[in-house]
Amino acid sequence: MNRYTNRERAAVKSVVVDLNAQYIKFIKALFPNTRIIIDRFHIVQLFLTA
Repeated sequence: MNRYTNRERAAVKSVVVDLNAQYIKFIKALFPNTRIIIDRFHIVQLFLTA
């Protein structure tokens, strides 16, 4: 978390991640103002396995 200043972290608008809940929690904690986007591969994979 010390790699980026609070100002830099607040400026992040969106992050693309997979469906792992731990990644999403970490990203939300690190970049509080960001919008989480699930990558296309994992959406298709989830659809095909359902």
